[in-house]
Amino acid sequence: MYNIGLTCELKLMGKRTQVQVRPFRKKDQGVALELQDEFIEEFFPEFVGDPRLHKWNADIYDIYGSYMEGDGNFWVVKKGSEVVGMGGIRISKGATPVLSRVRVRRSERGNGYGTLLLRYMEEYYLKQGYRKILVDTENHMVSAIKLYEGNGYFRIRETREEIDGKTYTSYFYEKNL
Repeated sequence: MYNIGLTCELKLMGKRTQVQVRPFRKKDQGVALELQDEFIEEFFPEFVGDPRLHKWNADIYDIYGSYMEGDGNFWVVKKGSEVVGMGGIRISKGATPVLSRVRVRRSERGNGYGTLLLRYMEEYYLKQGYRKILVDTENHMVSAIKLYEGNGYFRIRETREEIDGKTYTSYFYEKNL
């Protein structure tokens, strides 16, 4: 497990703010669920309260088992004492790292937290010897698309899936580190 974090200052709205990227801790579980719930409410409101959410989001209920065992990892982004973002990377044996659950609290987007987390994760896996990283997102998640494309990720394919009569389009990206 990678136990080193990053503390830096970002200039937000004319003033310096201390920001930290650090490994996920068990005490962060509640805020991780809050960030995921906020994400579902914003981007998939049709699934709020749907019993399938627990199955679809099983990894978020077991971050240690899903990310931190093996070569994967999960981090949080803190502004002062508040967790404002999170993200993880999963790696199947011998496979390319895949970004997952990259979230920034809606009220904090546009302040550089997503870019900071993304670059931190990329740098970590580059130092581990990986040369490529993957991620996927949905076509209606404009802020995520801007984050990935603005940081050098290239769309390599897209898929469509129908759920309950609605079509969802996923974009898949890769970046050479």
